[in-house]
Amino acid sequence: PPVPGIDLPQVHTSDTVMRIGTLPDGVLVVGGGLVPAEFAAMFSGFGAQVTQVARSAPLLKSEDALVSERFTAAAARSW
Repeated sequence: PPVPGIDLPQVHTSDTVMRIGTLPDGVLVVGGGLVPAEFAAMFSGFGAQVTQVARSAPLLKSEDALVSERFTAAAARSW
């Protein structure tokens, strides 16, 4: 997205984040769809402090309503 700072070296896309050399202490994941949720869960599982922000609630809103509701609740407990 066209936001200030998007070109900073510590800002990654879903393509470049898989090539980072070390696990960061903290990660801000932008988006609530499948790919951002996957990265949030992965980094959280590796021990990074994760904050996930989405335009609207719940996470995975394009999925089945029960899946979305339960995933959002699990994410809120975990990161």
